[in-house]
Amino acid sequence: MKLRVSLAVGVAFLLLCGAGSCCDGDDDSASPTPSCPADPKIVINEILPNPAGADEGKEVLEVYNPDSIAISISGWSLAQFKSDPDSPLTVTLSGKISVPAGGYLVIGEENAGVSIDVVVDLDLGNGTNGDGIHLIDGCGNVVDAVIYGNNNDDGILDESGKPATSWAPNPGEDQVLARCPDGRDTDACGDDFRSLDPRTATLGGSNGDCEPPLPTPCALESANLKINEVAANPEGSDADGQEYIEIGNPESHEVTLGGWRIVYFKSDPEKPSGEIDLPDDVTIPAGGFLVLGDEGTDAPVDLVAPIDLGNGTHGDGIHLMDPCGVVVDALVYGDDNDDGILDESGQPATSLAPKPGDGEVLARCGGFTDTDRSGDDFFLVPTGEATPGQPNPECVPVTSTPILTPAPTVPPPAPTPTASPTCSLASDVSVVVNEFLYDAPGSDTGFEWVEIYNDGTAEADLSGWVIRWAKSSTTGGTARLPAGTTLAPSGILLVGEESVEPTPGVTLDLDLGNGTNGDALYLDDCTGTLEDAVVYGGSNEDGHPDQYENPATSIAPAVDAGESLERYPDGADTGRSGDDFCRAQTPTPGSANEVCAGESRSQ
Repeated sequence: MKLRVSLAVGVAFLLLCGAGSCCDGDDDSASPTPSCPADPKIVINEILPNPAGADEGKEVLEVYNPDSIAISISGWSLAQFKSDPDSPLTVTLSGKISVPAGGYLVIGEENAGVSIDVVVDLDLGNGTNGDGIHLIDGCGNVVDAVIYGNNNDDGILDESGKPATSWAPNPGEDQVLARCPDGRDTDACGDDFRSLDPRTATLGGSNGDCEPPLPTPCALESANLKINEVAANPEGSDADGQEYIEIGNPESHEVTLGGWRIVYFKSDPEKPSGEIDLPDDVTIPAGGFLVLGDEGTDAPVDLVAPIDLGNGTHGDGIHLMDPCGVVVDALVYGDDNDDGILDESGQPATSLAPKPGDGEVLARCGGFTDTDRSGDDFFLVPTGEATPGQPNPECVPVTSTPILTPAPTVPPPAPTPTASPTCSLASDVSVVVNEFLYDAPGSDTGFEWVEIYNDGTAEADLSGWVIRWAKSSTTGGTARLPAGTTLAPSGILLVGEESVEPTPGVTLDLDLGNGTNGDALYLDDCTGTLEDAVVYGGSNEDGHPDQYENPATSIAPAVDAGESLERYPDGADTGRSGDDFCRAQTPTPGSANEVCAGESRSQ
């Protein structure tokens, strides 16, 4: 016997249970008291939401009763969601309708082409941005919900009353969505349903021995953990086991780390250099910290784990991933990001934390500040001032300017101070770039250097000062002078890479531009204030600013490989690079400059 039911538009018509309030009798068209069984196990078992050709008149679904007794579904409803989670199209199942024990009931439109038990007018969505069906008992309880589509951007709710985070596949034309096996119900539609060819569909019968799909990513309550401090480049050899990673918990509740993972990248964003799976029995208390490191590290390690982080050459990174595989936090650091390491957005990072020098630690600015921009959130501290297992010192983060994408008329931003967040400068301190070599013969790597001169009358404390370079309008890098660096009046400090001779007073990695279309070199003090600027290369097509933060119009010349640019006399500074610098065919790293040879100053 087929029953005919019509479609009602709007919120589900719910018929409340109660003595004498509902029709009764033997007429099949009458509506008996709606059924509200305790803990009904009935599920929507199979759906054809996108029939071949026009859908109208051919949509169909199947419900399944795994229980050992027949269950009445008289007065139950089907709520169909196509875009708005608050405005379903609802059909109420009136008349005497039951699903046999261990059996099936096919509900559908009269032209569906299969045997229909209950004829209804349906209007199912095809899955665009998420669609769904709720099976609702006579008392208004959602007994089962199926959400399906290519995503759930429309926010259709599941049985929990929250937007579904797991959904069945988006059905192709004439494909059937089927639970696999019959009645499988984890409340995660992506785990329970498969999309079947219509020739293997079994409306009104068992779905057979099909294999369930692989589980979709899980849904978690939010746990907003942070990478808080990282020692990626310890003093001496990194192989000594002094690297560590500190994770912070800004939540107001304890977080268990079972299923969480740390993944780090040294060169290839597609191939991690290492992964650390965090064990089930490890927790981080509310507001607390967890330090991971090798067994021999001097830091107070909570969890022993082998770590082999990159030093930041061309971009390195660390991802903190929750049990669902979501990157909850990412730290990307280095002199540039030529390797394309990804941030939380899944795109190559454009804001980088500074490259750590030997013995420097990357630390998140005081508290758990997180702008998702590593260059704004992290600063450098010497190992002796690091705080593994404890809150980081207060500091002022860089203000939302990526080091890789400065505007053409704004110098690359200065990193935040590290050696002394409250540092101040004496009025009689005047420090400038005095000479530099940016194009060594052969490979530049390991041979670049910058000479700094104190033209003031007092000793200069250069702790936390930054050498900063711009290679185009969108690329550049930084190197920070370590704590304890000082320079006497009329003194010269040679800062250079490991192969420079004579041995530099401070060894740092540099990657200066070769002057094509104009490059720039900047010196920032410990407060982040620009103290000196040199724009060089013979032109300034890239629009680099001078020390007055205007596009430079006076440009130091380009030089040949092995030659340097030098001030003459030492410390002479008019603010015009073309007037102050000349080509030196015989560089004098660490010593007083000589009269420029071979080429006069250029404007």
